[in-house]
Amino acid sequence: MRVCCITRTVNTGGAGKSLQILLNRMPESVEPIILTRSKSYVYRRLHKRIRYVTTSSGFYPFHYLGETRDPLWLNYLAWIGRSAFVFKAVCLIRRLSPDIVVLNGFQALWYAPFLSEKVKVVLYAREILNMSKRDSVFAVKNIDRYVDHVICITENHRDHLHGIKCPRSIVYNADETVLSEPLPKKTLSSENKNEVNVGVFGTIHHVKGQFLILDLVGKYREKVEALKIKFFIFGGNSGLTTRHDGREQLMRRVVKNGWQEFIKFPGWVNDASTAMQRMNFILRTDIVGCPWGRDVIEAMSNGRAVVAPGESQVFIKPGLTGFLFPPGDVEKMAEVIFDLASKPEKCTRLGKSAYLFAQENFDPKRNALKVFDILRNF
Repeated sequence: MRVCCITRTVNTGGAGKSLQILLNRMPESVEPIILTRSKSYVYRRLHKRIRYVTTSSGFYPFHYLGETRDPLWLNYLAWIGRSAFVFKAVCLIRRLSPDIVVLNGFQALWYAPFLSEKVKVVLYAREILNMSKRDSVFAVKNIDRYVDHVICITENHRDHLHGIKCPRSIVYNADETVLSEPLPKKTLSSENKNEVNVGVFGTIHHVKGQFLILDLVGKYREKVEALKIKFFIFGGNSGLTTRHDGREQLMRRVVKNGWQEFIKFPGWVNDASTAMQRMNFILRTDIVGCPWGRDVIEAMSNGRAVVAPGESQVFIKPGLTGFLFPPGDVEKMAEVIFDLASKPEKCTRLGKSAYLFAQENFDPKRNALKVFDILRNF
């Protein structure tokens, strides 16, 4: 069975990484191919079973819904404006002769009309909760017309697509950190036992909300200093980061206000697992309110409690595996952070519960078999 997956990038972003982890654990009867506009560096070494096909930048003329405010229909106009690239991409897909095409996100939905009728199409529904009502209607119409099956990453995504006619399944993203032990063996701690390390992981730009940490320190500097809280903002700029909302701008603001003691910028790390285990708990700050991202999954897989924005309690169950706060609300975010920072035993308890949840739900082999069952039914 040849499975061709279309994804925007594989080196940054949770969608590409999650897809690779699942494909790498597929049974031997599956021949996985990933079409992407970026070359794979780290993951090519880790996921040796996967064949990567890198195309020109025009191959994927779409915006990522979670990081821009552009409506979905603008992606449709992108097709018209770059029809030569689209034709080239479609020809490439046809030459690969896949049995099944997996569209990794709604932006790739526009490939579906040009695929052979013999090819079955599966959509990984990742960004539907970020869409406006108008965009949701637009997407649903195209799903019903061109897609054979939809895989949703949470129950919330499935319920949001209640209007579609094609079958829906739920398969959580997986993480290879999940082990068989009650907790990871190498549970690291801060070099200074009195410090509270809070980690933030991911690409840096406005929608990811890292600026909220700076707002928090500016407003509650004395409290942060009293509790000895250190914020570590891991990651860097992405292709969607502008010169107004990137890492450098945040660093300049930190230096200008003399906050270097409280906010650090370690940059990208190859071993996110070890970095997370050096944190007391993990913070997600996006202003959209998506408490189910890659950083959430990896944090729970490393036995760390998570503080994140949003209302969905699929992964983060308040008081059990972490806490939620309203998106963009610095006061509520600070309230939760200060509470956890002052109660280390609470962090430990929540971290253990988070890891037990990860063991049960984020196992890569088990989740890959769920996807395989969906694919072989075609």
